Amino acid sequence: MQQFYRIMKYTTKNGVINGTVVYGPKTCGTNTSGLCGASGLFVDQSGAIYYSDSSNHRVLKITPFASSATVIAGTSGMSGSSANQLQNPGSIFVDSSGSLYVADQNN
Repeated sequence: MQQFYRIMKYTTKNGVINGTVVYGPKTCGTNTSGLCGASGLFVDQSGAIYYSDSSNHRVLKITPFASSATVIAGTSGMSGSSANQLQNPGSIFVDSSGSLYVADQNN
């Protein structure tokens, strides 16, 4: 059975919960249109989504409703302890100056 990954946005209006897919569904893959594991998510004030793609050892920046993303930290599909690598990244945060902070769980 193939697994799919997606990012959902939920809103409530008049007591009714509505869900909208803002990215996906995607299959597990290392290219920029694939997702594989979710550990953290951050949305900045402009609506850009930062996604901790833990099984791919990277952080993606996603423009809502786009078909692909941009790798902004880590190396797709390769874990490691070098400054340009991550190993199962978890929580993420982007500060007001645009700097990305990543909880790199296994380093």
